[in-house]
Order: sequence, then C-alpha cells, then structure tokens
Amino acid sequence: YLYQPRAVSEMISGLLLGPSFLGRIPGWMPNLFPDFSMPILKVLSILGSAFFLFIVGLGIDLRVLKTEWPLVCGSVALSASFSEMFAVPLTLLFWSPNGEASYPTGTFSESMMFLAAIIGITATGLLARILSDRGILAKRLGDVTMATTAVNAMYHSLLFASALAMY
Repeated sequence: YLYQPRAVSEMISGLLLGPSFLGRIPGWMPNLFPDFSMPILKVLSILGSAFFLFIVGLGIDLRVLKTEWPLVCGSVALSASFSEMFAVPLTLLFWSPNGEASYPTGTFSESMMFLAAIIGITATGLLARILSDRGILAKRLGDVTMATTAVNAMYHSLLFASALAMY
C-alpha cells in the first residue's frame, strides 16, 4: 500500500521478530526460535545471503566497468566517503579508549575502519533486491549501479579485512 519494495517490509519484520523489539519480551525468543534451531537458522541465513549475492554477481555486466569507469569510480569514491564520514561520529559514540565498552576495542582508527566497512558493505544485498523488485536491474541504470556496488563491496571488503588484521 505504501509502494515500498519488499525488502523494506522484510527489514521491518526482522526488526520486530528479532532481539531488537519482541526479543526483549521475556520468553519470546525461546518460544519462537527454540535453542536447537538457532545454529540451523544461522547457517541457512548465511548460505541464503551468499547464494543471493552470487546470483546477483552473475548478472553484473563487467563491460560496464570498461565503458562507464569514470562514473563508477566517482560513485564509489562518493559512497565510500559517505560511509567513512558516518563512521567517525559512530566511532566517537561507541569507542572507549580505556576499554570500558562491552566489546573489545582497538585504536580509534581501527574502530573507524571497521564501522566504515560495515556501513558500506551492508547495502549491497539490499540494493540488489530493490533494483530487482523494481525491474531496474536489467536496464543501463541497473548495470551501472550494480557495477558500482560490486566495486564498492570489494573496497569495503578489503577495508574490513584490513581492520580485522589490525585488531
């Protein structure tokens, strides 16, 4: 009714059913997802995501990188700068120099690299789903967008691996 892609409703349902909202109600998660099912669901979710991204990757026309490389490189630089720009205030919000946080922390730059990689890499699957649902994936705009997303995912994967190596 709101003309939103299915991926938006899937995100909302995941937030509602997961530990963020209904999971805070005592007894909700064990009744909905018994303990024995969680490892199975985790493996299935990882495999589903990997297969989906593999199928999306098969549809990427690499010739677009050859013909539209200035547009793709400019878009990647812009999107990477946005993810890194948002990572700075998030790192300031979550980072603790004396280790008081509830998670292990490294230096400020390591934490910022980690958050920038997570912010930048998360949108790949969602963007592919939205473009596919809207029928844009098979058009020139979809080709350029997915080529940009592929290069962006490679950049942020390398950033993520670098951040993990520095920890």
